[in-house]
Amino acid sequence: MKERPLSPAGLIHKLWVMNSVDTITPQLLLVTLWQDSPEVRETGLRLAETHCGNSEVLRNAILRLVNDRHPQVRFQAALSLGAIPADEAGPGLVKLLERDDADIWLQTAVLSSATNAAPAMLEAILVSTKLPPEKANPLILRLAAMIGAQGKDEAIARVLKLLGKKSADAGLPATLLEGLGQGMQNSTRPLSKLWDAPPAALKEAVELALATFRSSAEIAKNDKQSLPNRLAALRLLAHAPAKLSVEALSELLVPQQPLELQSAAVRTLSLRNEAEIAPMLLTAWTQAGPSLRGDLLEAIFARPDRIAKLLDALESKKVAAAQIETARIQFLKSHPNLTLRKRATTLLAGLGDSDRKKIVDSFKDALDLKPDLIRGKMLFAKNCAVCHRLENVGQEVGANLMAALRTKTKEALLIDILDPSREVDTRYVTYRATTLNGQTFTGILAVETPSSITLRRAEKAEDTILRNQIDEIVATTKSLMPEEFEKQLMKQDVADLIAYLMSMVK
Repeated sequence: MKERPLSPAGLIHKLWVMNSVDTITPQLLLVTLWQDSPEVRETGLRLAETHCGNSEVLRNAILRLVNDRHPQVRFQAALSLGAIPADEAGPGLVKLLERDDADIWLQTAVLSSATNAAPAMLEAILVSTKLPPEKANPLILRLAAMIGAQGKDEAIARVLKLLGKKSADAGLPATLLEGLGQGMQNSTRPLSKLWDAPPAALKEAVELALATFRSSAEIAKNDKQSLPNRLAALRLLAHAPAKLSVEALSELLVPQQPLELQSAAVRTLSLRNEAEIAPMLLTAWTQAGPSLRGDLLEAIFARPDRIAKLLDALESKKVAAAQIETARIQFLKSHPNLTLRKRATTLLAGLGDSDRKKIVDSFKDALDLKPDLIRGKMLFAKNCAVCHRLENVGQEVGANLMAALRTKTKEALLIDILDPSREVDTRYVTYRATTLNGQTFTGILAVETPSSITLRRAEKAEDTILRNQIDEIVATTKSLMPEEFEKQLMKQDVADLIAYLMSMVK
């Protein structure tokens, strides 16, 4: 009598029994991976992990299943690829990420297998035509950070050699170095110390990186280059040797350069820790407009030594105390560093303590003025578009303005403009994060992952911080929207701005 074939459940049971008594073979597993049942193929993948080391045929069969029609099999393939040699697994893992249906769970499974395969994955991503920058860059950042944290010279060399590879994304080299720098930041050998005395295994790769840095400095300074190319080159200088980087960036902090380039130069300088950076930032202050001054203050407040230089400038009247936002003045008066706190309290006595309710009350008669909608629209573009978006103008950093305006009265908008921290949606409270190396970042908590947080501030500028590098994170009571708009707006301006906002929902 012919033996009836086993059902999928029966075959799975038999496979596990055979595996427990060590009678399963690579040949049987190979047959299993071709079965019609996705549950059987999934089981075959799990069992193949401990039997594929000496079987190239079995490893190729595992790789084939990254294209399986069933998501549960592809998910298990992502996990099982961690058991095969890294250079073989890398391209297969990237193929999984290239899929249109690659959700967060599949990405997590892929990254769990990337411990040793990260260099090969980076190389595969570089030549991939299916991963757009918005999908590729976060992966590049995480993979490079994994390599940096492991601190293996061979893997770091492979990353550095990728800097010279041509790519459709001009920002790729900076993303690679940002990730590598994040991973190495708290090690005994941070990335910034690698350039001057590299170990023998890294000398060739470091020379290639230095050539890339020199080229980037020239591109960033060259006004004949396109602005996107200059911005991409400038990002790279955050990780370059100090002399080369600081000299190039200092040449960009002048009014003759595009504002976007000046802002990017400030943000790049903020990531560095050389002593000469604080005087450079304060020198740029006198010629800077409101938007750039926001970036300058963010950079200055990032490190205690820069705050000390700011207090020197306030004391010598090179910077006017009235030009600093109320929230920052209050921060200075309560700074954790006792010396800075005492100096700030003395220098800034009486500042930062305005009664917002009195100011709002003094502007109430603005609501009775005849408004000009055209001027209101111009005022929105000038003062509000860094964080809000209306009629395709501005950046959506804070709340969705169209949704919020539907429930607003003129009186409520007056409070929102002049006393923005009176009632703050918890989603848009400002956070202050301090890293283990003493750097401070501020912004709303835009993204949280198991390994990092991202803080977002005006003009959608973002800082991503690895959780293992956070010393402290504190939610303030302040909105991201700055106070003291009354210093920039007359009553007629407030009337025009409110009228324009209210017209959006009529």
